[in-house]
Amino acid sequence: MAIPMACICEIIALTSPRDACRFSAVSNLFKEIADSDLVWNRFLPPDIDDVLARAAADLPQFASRKQLYFSLCNRPILIDGGRTSFWLARSSGRKCYMLSPRSLMIAWGENQNYWRWGAAPRGSRFPEVAELIRVCWFDIKGRIDIRSLSTPLASYSAYLVFRFTEESFGFRNLPVEVTVGPVDREAAVRTDFLNSDGMEGRPHPVERRDGWLETRLGGFSEEEDHYDGVEMELRVSEVRELNWKSGLIVQGIEIRPAEA
Repeated sequence: MAIPMACICEIIALTSPRDACRFSAVSNLFKEIADSDLVWNRFLPPDIDDVLARAAADLPQFASRKQLYFSLCNRPILIDGGRTSFWLARSSGRKCYMLSPRSLMIAWGENQNYWRWGAAPRGSRFPEVAELIRVCWFDIKGRIDIRSLSTPLASYSAYLVFRFTEESFGFRNLPVEVTVGPVDREAAVRTDFLNSDGMEGRPHPVERRDGWLETRLGGFSEEEDHYDGVEMELRVSEVRELNWKSGLIVQGIEIRPAEA
């Protein structure tokens, strides 16, 4: 007895994007089903059309939902007036974001004596970046509404994405404090290093494929922490030593699921 196509479609939709691509190689019939919009709509976030409506520029027309899926995996788009970068995690279709420097709360960020806003170097998601000229009080915060992430919420992590100029100083082996938590609750503070060159056993930033550095600020999971409907604050600061610091370029704060 043949299995109805609707049943096959439902079965494939309950797997994963990777499995659906494997199914499409089985036969022409399976390819038709596995590549269908009915299947790939299940892999896309339920509110994806609402997110796309917030795009900062016109988007191309996509021939299928599968094409849309992989376009969002490979080519992040700018939303919310260009202040946020949005894309999908390839393996799961979960939402990923990067908050631009303009959307962050940077202490003294609007004072031209301390921070410079300029054209972004190659590989940046945004048209401009924030470059630290010289400060003692170093404090950067970002916020994201947990309801804008994928549901059901898995484990997410936040990362500061940055690089140093050749003339940078003040950060080498300097501990900074990083926190991730609800804005209305006290979050656990962890010590990290943005530049730990020459010091074994200390955490250090990771170089990304795009050439930038990233350091993990922290993570959260709604299932474990009951963060239903709250706004999360993501922070990195150094306000204890208060030494002069310079030469840090901030691309943004990235929020992505653990598997991304």
